[in-house]
Amino acid sequence: MKLEQLIKIVDTAYPDGLVQQYYKDIDGKHGDGLAKFIVIELMETFDTKARTIDQLQKAEEVMRTATGELNCVTSAIYAEFYKKWEPKWRKRHARPRKTKNTR
Repeated sequence: MKLEQLIKIVDTAYPDGLVQQYYKDIDGKHGDGLAKFIVIELMETFDTKARTIDQLQKAEEVMRTATGELNCVTSAIYAEFYKKWEPKWRKRHARPRKTKNTR
């Protein structure tokens, strides 16, 4: 398999088709840093001498590792919001409590 073939596979799965654009022009201003990141990761880890199955496994491993790292970042942002901002947000957006009529 050639790197161009792998990029084409990835580009068909990526929502905006910019993976192919970054592959053709890595320094271009295409407006999608994640697409650029994907291309760079695939280019840095692609082994031209490896068998196709090994190339595909490596690409999957690289993308899964990146997914895990992005999940960690997302979790940290989420935790920070809930630690500092969620109580304030909840207070501002709280619905008035219904009170029971006691007779």
